[in-house]
Amino acid sequence: MATSHRRFILIPLLLIYLLALFALALRPSDATGVDWINLVPLSSIVRGFRQGGAPFLINIVGNIIVFMPLGWLLPRINTWFGTWLKILIIGIAGSLVIETLQLVSAQRVADVDDLLLNGIGAVLGYMWHTGRRAM
Repeated sequence: MATSHRRFILIPLLLIYLLALFALALRPSDATGVDWINLVPLSSIVRGFRQGGAPFLINIVGNIIVFMPLGWLLPRINTWFGTWLKILIIGIAGSLVIETLQLVSAQRVADVDDLLLNGIGAVLGYMWHTGRRAM
């Protein structure tokens, strides 16, 4: 497929993905009895690992999977996004925007661990794009 035709399809797909991502990330939470901010790296991951169960898996796997399309789409739209480091930085920056909005809205938990998991997800999406199993 020609580059212009690919962009014609992928740019609207990226916009739809970003709208869905923000709608999902900013919907009000029904969590009660939790802190609204976690600034201690790995603490929610460790706590979730100790508790186990579906909420832990949903948090870890969900935060990774939700950013994979970003790492897959961006380098397909523009070759400037063609390194895993750029995708990692963009993934973490996008996650930081979401976490900041969650904090300001006081509707969700802003968690530093989400930055890590979302960044991993973006890089895994990039690896999916390149067909690499390891960096």
